[in-house]
Amino acid sequence: MSAGRWPMPAVVELGDLGPLSGTVAEQRAGVHRILHHPGWLAKLDEQPAGQDEAVRVDELVALPTALAEDDATVLRTCTAWPAARITTSDGSAHGCVIPAVPEGSRQIGEQHVDRQSRSDRLRACRNLVAVADVLERHDLVHPDWSWNTVLWRPDVSVFVTDVDRCGRGAVPNTPFPDWDDPLTPPAQEADACTARFRVALLVTRWLTGQSEGAAAVGALADSDGLGNRGLREVLLDVLLSTRREQRPSTAELEAVLAGELYVRDGAFPGRLPLPARPVREPSASVEYLD
Repeated sequence: MSAGRWPMPAVVELGDLGPLSGTVAEQRAGVHRILHHPGWLAKLDEQPAGQDEAVRVDELVALPTALAEDDATVLRTCTAWPAARITTSDGSAHGCVIPAVPEGSRQIGEQHVDRQSRSDRLRACRNLVAVADVLERHDLVHPDWSWNTVLWRPDVSVFVTDVDRCGRGAVPNTPFPDWDDPLTPPAQEADACTARFRVALLVTRWLTGQSEGAAAVGALADSDGLGNRGLREVLLDVLLSTRREQRPSTAELEAVLAGELYVRDGAFPGRLPLPARPVREPSASVEYLD
């Protein structure tokens, strides 16, 4: 069930939210239900933040009102987009209000990646890439594209969490084992090129049914791309390009997922070798790729 539009101002004092329920998640912040506003959560920072952080959150809160309706709908229905900045009595930024995860959503998790039908996983990936495309077109970078932040819903759409961490241009890199971009050193900020890699890797793992990154890329290379060789090629170009800035855009990936032809724009710099595969691979990918 959707929470609808946030009924309070875009900047709200913590005390004005009313009573908060028990913590429902432990991340970098405590996340609590707002009892007087069902369907909404208060995501509270451990420490008050500075002015730069307040400006960043305010820009995210205001963004949907400045977008075309289609893009605004994607953010409001497919992500936990922040609806208000939370302040303390002295005006310091202290977190944000976000929508609760829709009922029925679940984390796919590495142990469940091969349990969906071929058509369902393709539809979910289209929805996932649609979210990523909206962010990229508006110069926003989500630092954590992984199984941790992408939930699957029974209507075969996705719900992306932690989007309140998005920033313009580049954001602090969040390294994860088996999700790292080989061309983005951990000490380097994550940018649109990093996000393209992680989105493509997430799509590849989902489509192939392989939970391990190297196995997923190898299975993709051996496949017909779910009947679309252009899909295989655009994903491999993102994942293996020798130059990060020449990775195909998320818009290109979205177009190929929708059935359009994949045509490289200019001379492609070449690909890195396929990553070494694990000795043992799950067998589920054969069902979906052959």
